[in-house]
Amino acid sequence: MKTILESLAEFAIGISFKEIPKPVVHQANRCLLDFMGCFWGGFGMKENRKLLQLAHEINPKPEASLWGMGLKAGMAEAAFGHGCIGQHFEYDDGISLGGHWGSETLPAILAMAEATGCGGQEVLRAIVVAYEVGNRVSQAFSRKLLSRGVHFPCTMGVFGAVSGVARLAGLTVSQTAGALGNGCLTPIAPYLPALSGAPIKDAYAGWPNSLGLMAIRWSRSGWHGPTDLLEGADGIGRIAGWSGSTEDLRKKVLDGLGSSFEIMKTYFKPFPCCRWLHAPVQAILNLKKEGGWRGEEVESIVVEGPDILRSYDRKSGFEKEITTRFSIPYVVAAAALYGRLDLKAFDSLRRSNPKLKALAKRVTVVTDETLERMFPGRFQTRVRVKTRGGKSWEGECGLPWGPENPPTDLELEEKFSYLTGHSLKPSGIEKWLALFREGIEGDKTLKRTLGLLSQKA
Repeated sequence: MKTILESLAEFAIGISFKEIPKPVVHQANRCLLDFMGCFWGGFGMKENRKLLQLAHEINPKPEASLWGMGLKAGMAEAAFGHGCIGQHFEYDDGISLGGHWGSETLPAILAMAEATGCGGQEVLRAIVVAYEVGNRVSQAFSRKLLSRGVHFPCTMGVFGAVSGVARLAGLTVSQTAGALGNGCLTPIAPYLPALSGAPIKDAYAGWPNSLGLMAIRWSRSGWHGPTDLLEGADGIGRIAGWSGSTEDLRKKVLDGLGSSFEIMKTYFKPFPCCRWLHAPVQAILNLKKEGGWRGEEVESIVVEGPDILRSYDRKSGFEKEITTRFSIPYVVAAAALYGRLDLKAFDSLRRSNPKLKALAKRVTVVTDETLERMFPGRFQTRVRVKTRGGKSWEGECGLPWGPENPPTDLELEEKFSYLTGHSLKPSGIEKWLALFREGIEGDKTLKRTLGLLSQKA
C-alpha cells in the first residue's frame, strides 16, 4: 500500500489545470491578489525592505526577483523574505486549524515559476495543490499541536510549499514524495515569538517557503526523507500526538482528495490581527453601531468563547506592535474607541494612548463551555458591553469573511488598494487589479505578473 505522502505526491504531480473547476481557479486568483496586497503593504515599511536587501547580500545568485527592489537573489532567500513581509501585518489569508497557505507557499511557487518559465495556468494549478496538500496534512495534527503551544502553520507549512512547487520544478512522483518526506526537518515552532512580540515571528511564514524549496532540491539530488513520515512508528503522527489508527490517519488526510478542494475553505481577513480575534472585534463593531455609545463611556467588556481565546488575553506589552495583534483586550478596546480596526490602530501613537490602555484593562476574556463544545466545528464568540450609565449590550458573532460568508471580489480589491497605497502608484495598483479581473491563467508566459513583481517600487 502506498504511504500517505506517496498518495499526496501522486495528486500533486498528476492533477492538471483542466481538472480544476472554474470556481476553484477563481478562488486561487483571489488568494493571489490578497497575498500580493499583504506583501505590498508590508513592503512600505523600511525594515522589511532591509530583509530583501539582506537576501541579495546572502545569495546574489540571479534566480528570483526581489519584488519591488529591482534586484535578484537565490530562490530560497527571496521566497523567505517575501513570505515574511507578506505576513507582517497579520492580514494574510488562511484556513482555520490549517495554515496561512498564501504567505507560506506563494513566494516559493512564484520564485520557481520565474526560474523555470512556467505560465499562469501552471501557477494557479500549483496554488490549488499547495493549499490542498498542505491543509490536509496540517488539519490532521493542528489541534494537538495548538494545545501544546505549537504554531502549527509554521510547523506544517513545508508540506504546502513542497507540493505546490514540485511539478514546477520538474520532479517525478517519487522525488516529490521524498521531498515531502524532507518535512522531517520542519521546525517545532512555539507560539512565544508571536505572543511576546519578537520580530522573528514573521519568519513563521518565510521559513516554510525557504525550507520547501530546499527540500525540493535535496530530493532531486538524491537526499530525500521517509515517505511514511506521517504514519511511521516514530514519525510526525507520534510527535504531534495522533491517537487514532494508521487507517484513521489515512482517511483523515486522503478522503475526498481530488473531488473537493481545500482552498475553498479559505478565510480572508478584514482586520490586521490574528484570525481568532476577528469575531470579538466584529461583535464590538456591531454593538457600537447598534448602541451608538462611545468608547470612553464603557465600564467593562466581557468576551466569551472557546478556551483558545484565553491564550490571547494579554493586557500589557503594547509597546511591541506584534503583541497588540495577538491581544484580545487591545483589539477590542481599539475597535470600541475608534469604531474600526485598521493599520493605524497598531501604530505607536495608538499603542501608547492611555485611554486605549485603560479600556484594555477593563476587557475580560472567559471560557464559555457551550461555545467550547462547538469548537472547532464552529467558532463563535459572545461579547457583553456595559457602560458607566448602567446600560448594557450583548451580541454573538462568528468569523467574518470566512468560507460561509466570503468577501466579494470588490471587497478584496478595496483591501488590496488600501494596503498598496504607500508602495505602488495608482497606475500600478490598477494593473494588478486588471490582472486579477482577467485571471492570471491568461498570462500565458507570466510576463505581466513577473513584470509587476520585478519593477522597482
